[in-house]
Amino acid sequence: AIHELPCVICFAKGLKQATKTIAHHSIGGGLGLKVSDLKTCALCEFHHNKGDNGEAIHETPLWEWEEKFFTQDELILMTNKLLENETA
Repeated sequence: AIHELPCVICFAKGLKQATKTIAHHSIGGGLGLKVSDLKTCALCEFHHNKGDNGEAIHETPLWEWEEKFFTQDELILMTNKLLENETA
């Protein structure tokens, strides 16, 4: 279901999404611990790991990326709202 959603950043900012949506698992689960699927958000490849100049969450210090866009918790809430609308 996540892969069928738009990137929550592109969606929220009214941007045209150019790459496919992938599931991003929240950073900060601890060393070697897999984060729960409940803490997943929909990000396009660009905002996940392919963007430059501070656009990709895995290529930018987390605090800097969250300051520019949204916190991971906000992204998860946004993703859950889109999922709710999809099943309604």
